[in-house]
Amino acid sequence: MGIGKETLLKILVLFSVIAISLSLFFYFNKEEYLFWFSMIANVIQVILFAVWFLESKVSGSKPMSIENIEKLVIGSNANDWDFTDENGTYTYKNDVNLVIKRSKDDEGREFAEEWAEVGLHKGITAHYDIYYGISFIKKIYMVAVDGYRAYIPYPKSRTELSINLFQYKFGKIINDCYEYAWGKNNFDNYLRRLKIKIDKKKQS
Repeated sequence: MGIGKETLLKILVLFSVIAISLSLFFYFNKEEYLFWFSMIANVIQVILFAVWFLESKVSGSKPMSIENIEKLVIGSNANDWDFTDENGTYTYKNDVNLVIKRSKDDEGREFAEEWAEVGLHKGITAHYDIYYGISFIKKIYMVAVDGYRAYIPYPKSRTELSINLFQYKFGKIINDCYEYAWGKNNFDNYLRRLKIKIDKKKQS
């Protein structure tokens, strides 16, 4: 609905005060027509209260599930996120409760698997955490390759080089926010270069 809950509640309270005051005034002054007019106002007040109550119930009764968060990530792209490079934070523009943060856990540790080696550069761990409000949702394990020129999600195994759809879309968001430095399609180019396949049938 277009009217915010707080605004609707303020209108409701103001309307209630006016309607009740007028009803009492007209009743004691025996202004029958005006009394019925004020009663109509009271009915409108009840309707407004019902709208406010339903809006509060709808917005409060549907908590964001992990599955819904994953769907939001899959359905978004880098333009849907506000990126702050200084602290590695990505904020979802359509719901600022949804935030991706660069994790400090095991950050910068050498990643020994052969698939992550590009030229003379070994892979370096660079994980990310997803939060909704103050709630931690999940950690996404990634590897910085080729001297931090791309961030690649962990494939299924060191020999089975595939990632699911969620990992792919997440990786696109992380990498495409660096498009100004690395150019377009950088993530996809590195996936091909590292021979990592995308299993789009498996979402997460």
